[in-house]
Amino acid sequence: MNAQRHHPYDVSVVVSAAGSVHLDRWLTHALALRASKEIFVADSRLARLYARLHRNVHIVDRPENAPTRGRYTYFAGDHPLPPLDLMIEAADRTGADLVAIASEASDDALLGDIYDDLSLAKLFRTAFRDRIPFTDPADFVVHAYCHAERIATVRGRQQKRRHHPDRLVRRVQSHLPNGLLRDHLIARHITRDVLPDLAEPFLEADDEARDAIVRGVAHRCAAWVTPGVRAQLDAADQARLASLQDHRRLERLARISEAPLHRALTNVAWEGDRLRIEFTAALEGFPEAEIGLLLKDGDPQDVWDVYVTAECDGIVRQARLEGARDIALPARFTDDLVALPYLTRTGTLSLRKERRLIHTSS
Repeated sequence: MNAQRHHPYDVSVVVSAAGSVHLDRWLTHALALRASKEIFVADSRLARLYARLHRNVHIVDRPENAPTRGRYTYFAGDHPLPPLDLMIEAADRTGADLVAIASEASDDALLGDIYDDLSLAKLFRTAFRDRIPFTDPADFVVHAYCHAERIATVRGRQQKRRHHPDRLVRRVQSHLPNGLLRDHLIARHITRDVLPDLAEPFLEADDEARDAIVRGVAHRCAAWVTPGVRAQLDAADQARLASLQDHRRLERLARISEAPLHRALTNVAWEGDRLRIEFTAALEGFPEAEIGLLLKDGDPQDVWDVYVTAECDGIVRQARLEGARDIALPARFTDDLVALPYLTRTGTLSLRKERRLIHTSS
């Protein structure tokens, strides 16, 4: 592509940790890139085999700290294979410091739109990456987010996981000024990393352990939840915060959060230009829950995934609507479009809209 003398490769692919199945896929994927590349991998029997066969595969003790020579550095691991060539093209086009995966592609993404994904699965401009000391993966990514002057995204599925929040919140507080963005990011940690302790872990704990869980949550919230952060929390999270002194209320909210959401597709039919979806659904143990349907943008584009929602006490549960393979799923044709409901490989309902190719003879 555009390798230069001081960067003899387009990209350095760093495989810091991966099981043998993922490692085989990653090395095969990396070697097939159009871009010029070097690959750093931790020592293993499979890695040694690849290194014997391919001179640009290098075995090192700590791949994440390897002195990479590509214009860009990508960290691989136990996550799905990304469109890495497309990410390099986006970085070249935009001059971005890093390129991440997001639900929508953007040449200048907002940090708040991508912050849920703190995985290493990103493309970093090597000159930028070298300025960020590598600590643990999530802290490194948060640190990079805070310093990046420009972030681009390509379309794909983000890796959203829980993280230990203390170091990450301190990083945000020390690098971002008071304001909406800082409040927004800290609220994400409250929602994803702190309050989940009041769900399944709380239910499984005895009284003494529950007291400890609540104390831990209350301590972090007292330190981090400013009025600005609180304003970013949804109704369910605010209900949990308001109930920290009421264990019975916390238990009810936790049971709502963890209760099985039963749902089943029963029929799909077109009524004019409207799609009628019939289904059964119930939140186990909470017959008062309000049931609904929700369409979300799926992957790829022009696909919508169908979700069942159940709302109870301000908590909204969501789950994909599932159906049996014998349910008829009729398509609808217009002059230039076809709308097709279908079941995915896992049996969940989606709706695809495609342009219809019309052939005419002269």
